[in-house]
Amino acid sequence: MTEYIVIVALIAVAAIAVYQLFGATIRNQTAGMAMEVAGKDGTAAIAKAATAAT
Repeated sequence: MTEYIVIVALIAVAAIAVYQLFGATIRNQTAGMAMEVAGKDGTAAIAKAATAAT
């Protein structure tokens, strides 16, 4: 049982590290997708994500 807790903790730490590394890109991509799903124009947020990724 302890092994599973350690594995889950390592996955959580890795996910946090990836989110901090790619945070701006992920936030802008998510915002763009949410706007598109809502029927609004999300091209500005997607363009910001492309800029943040480079």
